[in-house]
Amino acid sequence: LEASLKLQPAPETRVALVFEARPAQLADPARWAPFPRLEPAALSVLGPAATAALPGARAPGAFAVIVGLEDEARWVERQAAIATAALGPATARLEGADVARLWQTLADLEDREGALLTFATASNTPVALTPLLEGPESASLVFHAPAGRLHLPVEPGRAQEQVRSLAAHGFTLIESRGADAPEPALPRQTGVLALRASIRAALDPAGTLALGERWAAGIA
Repeated sequence: LEASLKLQPAPETRVALVFEARPAQLADPARWAPFPRLEPAALSVLGPAATAALPGARAPGAFAVIVGLEDEARWVERQAAIATAALGPATARLEGADVARLWQTLADLEDREGALLTFATASNTPVALTPLLEGPESASLVFHAPAGRLHLPVEPGRAQEQVRSLAAHGFTLIESRGADAPEPALPRQTGVLALRASIRAALDPAGTLALGERWAAGIA
């Protein structure tokens, strides 16, 4: 066994800003336009029922948006100012060890009891959540925008319906827990499959590698 490890210094400054947001604000592309040009360590959205463990008061029914920043102090403050200009005043600002505890809180939300579906999407802003915001499951969703990762609790018997519905909006099921084993509803991926086919032809012309055929077909 051989392992290569890369170490880097801890960031000079860690800051997390917590904002309140309504569905219309989450669905507004203009609010999120500055973020692809920034370097947030986190840009996460929590449904109203998932925000209980977060600091700061929020109005009933409001979503929470968490912007995490980790870097040199001056650049962190510059990014914080841009985020505040786009989203309005933060309901809470955390620094240092409090930020690490907040990251643990977010991780714990992905390990809740009950049926949970995890989706991936190529969209990396909260606008991707627009089709979900009026549904009952949105109350407990957790969305990590930079990774395009959505964790969505689901009611018994509704998993397959939810998978099909979200597939139409670019979300692909990558994991299910406690649900009735839904089948992924994969959106068309013609360009990806063509690329996979060319890679397989170049690296495995004889078709001998395990799972190569399934991988090239987009089902592995």
